[in-house]
Amino acid sequence: MGSYYSDYEEVKFPWKGLGITLVVIMILAIILSNWWIPIAYGDTVTIRVNRLDREPGQRGKYLVWATLDRTGQDEVFENTDNILAGKINSSDVQGQLKVGHTYTVKVIGWRRQLTSSYRNITSIVEEVSTRSPTSVKGNDDSAAQTYCPSCGRKTSPEDKFCAGCGRPLK
Repeated sequence: MGSYYSDYEEVKFPWKGLGITLVVIMILAIILSNWWIPIAYGDTVTIRVNRLDREPGQRGKYLVWATLDRTGQDEVFENTDNILAGKINSSDVQGQLKVGHTYTVKVIGWRRQLTSSYRNITSIVEEVSTRSPTSVKGNDDSAAQTYCPSCGRKTSPEDKFCAGCGRPLK
């Protein structure tokens, strides 16, 4: 006499690979979230450009050192093409930015120190004003802060040379 279960056919689960498929989808969603989630976090900010540079070893990736007009805090932005955000003109945007000038820009993303990523400038809305790169007043109209006209590094009024690039300041 056979076992109790020998008279029954084996029940076949129609979605046998469903578990593996769900795991693959979850992994892809986590990986892709680094590209599409930051697009949802857009903002328009006014910045004063202090320094412009190209990311070492990265083609088409630029960095913009700036001071936020609203808070006076320094922040680094990246200027990189992002196909999902419809931005493919990072070189053009970088060419429009000038040290010492103030712009209203659209940005996406957020600063993540763990992955060394920055908010990405997607477009320049308008140039707010043109200020001298060597003498820019703070938001509180206190004494003027000075910046190197070559690299945008903060300097003191009595400095004769920039500590960042060595350019004569006077």
